[in-house]
Amino acid sequence: MKVLKKSSFVAVLITLFSVMSFLVLNNQTKIKASDKDGSSYVLEKKSETKNQVEFDLKVKDPQKSTIILSLDNSDQRILYAENILDHLPEEVANKLEITDDTENQVTITFKETLGSYTLPIMFKASEYNKTISNTLKVISEEKVVSKASFDLNYQKEVIETPVMVKGDVKEQARGFRSAVSVNNWDTFKAALANTAVDVINVDADITRTATNAASAPGTLSRDLTINGNNHKIDFGANNGNVTLGATSVNKLVVNDATITKQGATSIFYSSSASAIWDVTFNNVSTPENNVPGVIEATNSTLRLAGENNFYATNNTVTILHVYSSDGAKSKITTNQSSNTLTVWAVGINDGNRGGGTINLDNATLVAHSTGSSAIRLRYGGNKFNVTNHSKLTAITDTTGGDAATVRFSTNNPNNEFNISDNSEIDIQHLAGEAPALRLNGDGFITNVSGKSKLNLYNKGSGSASNNSNEALNLPGSNNTFTIRDKDSQVNMIANYGPAVYGNSNTSTIDAGPDTEFIARGNTSGEAYGVFNMGANASVLIDNPIYYDFANTRSGGANIFSLSGAGGKFVANNTDVSVWQKGKNVYVDDPLYDWTLIDFTLTGSNLATIASTSDTGFKSLFGQPNNYARMSGNNARPIVDDLRIPTNADKAIYGHVSVPEGVEGIRDAWTDEVEVDVTVKNADGSVAYTLTDDTIGSPGLALWGETAKNGLFKINLPNGKFLETGQTIEVTGARRRGANSQSGKMHESLPEDIQTGVQTVIDVTPPTQTGEANKLNNATKQLSGTSDENGAKVFVKVNGEWLKGADGKAVFTTVAAGKWTLDLSRYLEKTDKVDVYLKDKTVISPMPTYTLPDTYTQEPDGVFGNINVKVDGYDGAGGYPGYHDAVKSGTDDNRFDPAKRLIVEDGLPDNPLMEKTVISSGDKTTQVGDILTYTLTATNGKNASLDAVWNKVTIKDTIPDGLKFDPATANVTINGKTASETDFTYDVDSRLLTVNVGNLKAGASAIVTFKTEVQQSGVGKVITNIGTATGFSPRESGEFIEGPDDPNRAHDVFSKDAKVDNPGGSVFGILELVSAPKNINFGTTIFSPKGTKINNPSYEGGDLVVKDSRAVQETWTLNARLEKELAKVDDPNIFIPRAIRYVHQNDEITLMGASQPIISRKNANSDSYNISGTWSPEGDGFKLKVDSGQSVDAGKYEATIVWELVAGPPSANP
Repeated sequence: MKVLKKSSFVAVLITLFSVMSFLVLNNQTKIKASDKDGSSYVLEKKSETKNQVEFDLKVKDPQKSTIILSLDNSDQRILYAENILDHLPEEVANKLEITDDTENQVTITFKETLGSYTLPIMFKASEYNKTISNTLKVISEEKVVSKASFDLNYQKEVIETPVMVKGDVKEQARGFRSAVSVNNWDTFKAALANTAVDVINVDADITRTATNAASAPGTLSRDLTINGNNHKIDFGANNGNVTLGATSVNKLVVNDATITKQGATSIFYSSSASAIWDVTFNNVSTPENNVPGVIEATNSTLRLAGENNFYATNNTVTILHVYSSDGAKSKITTNQSSNTLTVWAVGINDGNRGGGTINLDNATLVAHSTGSSAIRLRYGGNKFNVTNHSKLTAITDTTGGDAATVRFSTNNPNNEFNISDNSEIDIQHLAGEAPALRLNGDGFITNVSGKSKLNLYNKGSGSASNNSNEALNLPGSNNTFTIRDKDSQVNMIANYGPAVYGNSNTSTIDAGPDTEFIARGNTSGEAYGVFNMGANASVLIDNPIYYDFANTRSGGANIFSLSGAGGKFVANNTDVSVWQKGKNVYVDDPLYDWTLIDFTLTGSNLATIASTSDTGFKSLFGQPNNYARMSGNNARPIVDDLRIPTNADKAIYGHVSVPEGVEGIRDAWTDEVEVDVTVKNADGSVAYTLTDDTIGSPGLALWGETAKNGLFKINLPNGKFLETGQTIEVTGARRRGANSQSGKMHESLPEDIQTGVQTVIDVTPPTQTGEANKLNNATKQLSGTSDENGAKVFVKVNGEWLKGADGKAVFTTVAAGKWTLDLSRYLEKTDKVDVYLKDKTVISPMPTYTLPDTYTQEPDGVFGNINVKVDGYDGAGGYPGYHDAVKSGTDDNRFDPAKRLIVEDGLPDNPLMEKTVISSGDKTTQVGDILTYTLTATNGKNASLDAVWNKVTIKDTIPDGLKFDPATANVTINGKTASETDFTYDVDSRLLTVNVGNLKAGASAIVTFKTEVQQSGVGKVITNIGTATGFSPRESGEFIEGPDDPNRAHDVFSKDAKVDNPGGSVFGILELVSAPKNINFGTTIFSPKGTKINNPSYEGGDLVVKDSRAVQETWTLNARLEKELAKVDDPNIFIPRAIRYVHQNDEITLMGASQPIISRKNANSDSYNISGTWSPEGDGFKLKVDSGQSVDAGKYEATIVWELVAGPPSANP
């Protein structure tokens, strides 16, 4: 391809083919009406141009009168009531009623007596493509009160013949097309004007800044493609529009561009009926602050491709035909700020071109207006087609009067509105009194077919009305509104008005087999219906899948209100249900319902039952005007929920829905549906076959849930509980009208039973069937029994889970009906220990209802059923139970609580020890006394406790001063002589150990033994300490889990007791340890001169004195003759004064009185042997017979008495 550059100057030749139009206004008159009623009507010219004339009809104090506007010439209809209404403010339009009479004649009725009104009336020659000459008259009371004549000459378009222009543009030739690239306004404008250019490629954002006419784009009169390449083209001031020239079907394509302009004139504009263009917008958008329309070409076609998004303050799109297909998505919005009838997002056939078109074929279109109609189709012959999975959404924020969201304006005939092949139209009117959809014109044909959907919604003004705020406005005559094919739907919803308002004209609404038709409204008067239609209107329904007609007025209102008696409602082969006025028609169950009947209503407001196929229908149904809602539903019931059953249930629960139309669904009413269920045991055998009905309003509240309609509750016989592992299956469901006499019903098919087979789940914790072992603070293992093998056993101590060193809850498992749990530590007395059993149940899938708190992951992170908490189980506000496992009177079916054990005191930590002694010296103790000790060891714990003091020994270290001889100690245990194995005595340590065994709580052991007081104890208090020592059941040191280990050290409990010898300090003894038994002086011959024997012999012990007193003092040994030395065989013969004792050369004659024979002080406590000092020449006993004393021969003996006394010799011994 070659790129050519030219710099030559070429003139532009323009041939003008035009006839200049001119406007002649003549015979304008001002005529005042009769003064007798005080009203006046003046027709004044407001403005004139070459193409149009505009009048103001000024009215003062109309006195509720009626006037007629009329044109003399009726060859071409140019006067429409709707044209006048379009230019009236809403507040003025509400005060009068304007209707078309005959062609070019309009009747205006004023609703007020006083006031001033200005009614604009406009005629445009370009709208009719011809010259117009006529006279406009104002007629009051059959008199012309004002008139004006006018002549409009049609102005033909100026045709430019561009040859070539100078331009600094980049030209490209591509095949048979010439393409240029532009990057600024000048090059863009030049390319528009260059007839050799077929394609303009925009390489940068372009903005027109100049405002003069020379910079304007001018007129386009050739095929052209503009590739925006995602750039913005700003056409600048108002005169920057592209004029679409008067040609025969030129094509304009705009791709991938954002376009905008200032001012009111559309960006692409033509006012000529000769401008016939085919315009394609592909991925074109305008900014949201864009003011002008995107295109105004009233005799052209617009094709929407790709994704388009148009915004404008004025009419966004004004065109004759709109086509969109192949998945295109477009949004067209007019951001009109005030409520007006003369602005639209999409306007079709605005120039009365004989009929316009909107055709969506597999496309999406959203039309939105803030204060006007979203879509307006004018005059007649319009075709609105939405087909092949297309979606149209039309939304108007607020309008009044006839400015419907989608509006067919003027009453010209032969309009069509068709929705087919799985398509959808959604029309919404969000505020104001205007309808959502206005289908004006006689013979209007509306078809909804091929599984398509038409939604009409009017939110309304907020105040209920009988003849405004409607969903559908159907004013013409002989209109047909047809719904055909399975699953096709029409929904007409009006919050504050009738669903359908048809004035006094005749229309037919016909819903065919398997279709859905919903009409809901809210009228202000009770006698007005949601179908507020003409005298001969008809509503026909034939075997629909669903229909629903309801007046939601508070207190109720009519369904039908027809202006005459020629209308009818025909229902064939359909259910019918009715709700009385005053009921909550979408909450309460119906008063009556029948299944698959035929009936016809006729007469005024369709209040007469003309015929019926059900014998009981007429008598029960009564007056149709008694009802605010009538609905028919030919759907089979759907069992959509079978609640997962539990073994805490005595009944089977489920839910039944009834489809309402294609998409709707509701809960079944009371007794509407009968449900069959089969319960099988785990082995497959049938346990029960049960049947019951659904429960409707006010619903059934299950286990604290919000009450719900449509449930069924089927009780098991004899109050039995379902068992784990049983299965439940819904085997059938039947729906029938409670009042039907025909016996017909809607039987569910297998696909309508959506619940499958449900298995009874286990939500019941294991039963606490056995006692746990007795528990104390020395217990290392808990044990018990359960009937659920495999269940886990956990323990809580004072409300907290008992955990091991790893921080995890300690547990064990039931096996063979028994369990043993190793504790992780010793417990403390009075601890509350709760034993929980938890099964291994895992519930999946989870049911929709709330499971009991006892189904938990506590405390091990694994799901299962665990016993209920002990605290709060009984008493006020106690554990209520779950589902049917509750307490009723004395019948308590609640889940078992955990078993609570209180830790008892098992430690022998109160050992007692008592020690007593008695002395053979009674109350005093002295050397040689025998001390008998009694030691009593007692386990001082309460006898009711299991607190054994194990392996108790009583130990006694024999103190100095005492002598323990195992042979003579006479050791006893509990009064019985101890065997050699019962005690030990260590001579070196002097430790006596007596084994007394285990002592139960409150038990004692008594040990006795004997000792002898020794000299070493003299002067001392002999304190004897006995110790009772035994072992605790608790092991010492680190806690080791498992059973008690007898080989481990155990804690020791011991108790000492001490006792002193009787009488305080031990006394010493001044004692005559021994004395000769016989002193033998032998045989001698006495001499008369006297005889002396100095060295007698003696038998027995020595004469020994011992002083073991604490302090040795002087002692004295006295002797006396108890019997004189007398002859054995003749006691009367004795030798007086014969026995002498010599001590340190001092000789003493023993007499009958005591005499000291020795007195001394020992140096220590050793024995002093007096006889050891005796000698023939020294101390000792002597026998002396003085001379001259006669002695008879024979054997003589005497008795000596020794007396040992403490202290020195007495003066008088």
